[in-house]
Amino acid sequence: MSEDMIDINAECRTRDGRPVRIYATDGADGAKVHGAFWHEGSESGWVARNWLSNGKVSYGEKNALDLIRVTVADQMRDQIPWDWLRDDIVAVAADPVMSCGGSNVLWLGFTTCHVTDCSNVLNASDRWVLTTNGRRMSLANVKMPEVDPARWRETLVYRPGVETDD
Repeated sequence: MSEDMIDINAECRTRDGRPVRIYATDGADGAKVHGAFWHEGSESGWVARNWLSNGKVSYGEKNALDLIRVTVADQMRDQIPWDWLRDDIVAVAADPVMSCGGSNVLWLGFTTCHVTDCSNVLNASDRWVLTTNGRRMSLANVKMPEVDPARWRETLVYRPGVETDD
């Protein structure tokens, strides 16, 4: 997560995708966040853990147990109709500014976008922009998932198999 403090009400997972329960965010010393993550194995169950206030396990490198906020994209990743989209579309996102057809958002597809550059696709005018050579196109004619317009910044979804920095 960012350097912001973890919100006790936010749904989180570990960096490697495990479910997380947050119990408290007011712990002593550096371990402010207390909770548990789900361990799958011969003895599956919840494993107690604490994290720094920003959700990281430590001040160093990324860790598989770092906390990641669950986004709209995480929740709807399997609902994107990739088979119906052009093969060169590597990412999709909802845009509330360009709504049409009675919907609160317009879905856009992004082509030839370098994934390392796609992590910063928002500009000051609250619009999705490409940061590399490529195209963006309307997906108004494709049945896409419903999304809360207030959470549009969380809708950037990459095509399965596309590598991202996360």
